[in-house]
Amino acid sequence: MPNRFSRILAACLFLLTIMSVHAMAQVDTPKVELGVHFSYLRFRGFGENDTGFGGRLTFNLTENIAIEGDYTHFSGPFFFDTSRSRDQILVGVKTGIRSESAGMFFKIRPGVMKFNGTTIPGICEPAGSFACTIAAGTNQFALDLGGVFELYPIKKVVFRFDIGNTVIRFGGPYTDSPGFTSGNFQAKVGIGVRF
Repeated sequence: MPNRFSRILAACLFLLTIMSVHAMAQVDTPKVELGVHFSYLRFRGFGENDTGFGGRLTFNLTENIAIEGDYTHFSGPFFFDTSRSRDQILVGVKTGIRSESAGMFFKIRPGVMKFNGTTIPGICEPAGSFACTIAAGTNQFALDLGGVFELYPIKKVVFRFDIGNTVIRFGGPYTDSPGFTSGNFQAKVGIGVRF
């Protein structure tokens, strides 16, 4: 998976370079974007797939740099029913190039992945175990690294495609295990309006 991600990232950087040659003219970029998305997240450390819906708010500081916040809600059972739903909150920077009709960006957004759980007899043993931590509704550190491709069919509308590696730190000082860090494939497809 890391090799595939490196190849995808290299291809995106190559395309960014090509697009920059065609994007020399000044682009009149709207300052605010508000969007919704569908997300797929593959938890590598657990062999679980998760899907959810969410929203995004982006402030374009310049044509090439933006600050954005992203919220996704995942529902349904996870990891032996220790988590009934999960919430992902990310805030960070998107940078790249755009033309009047398309844009390609790199994103880095730290945040949290909250596991909203329920205590299940037999799973939450011993006390302080990782499963117990999920059941207690903990916030785990998350870092979203990846690429974004956008299409602008008209000035006020954006179609957005995200792909990347969401690194999540599981466990740690509040459990009886040292915890672990997992790189997890995540993709999002969305639509938004631009003001």
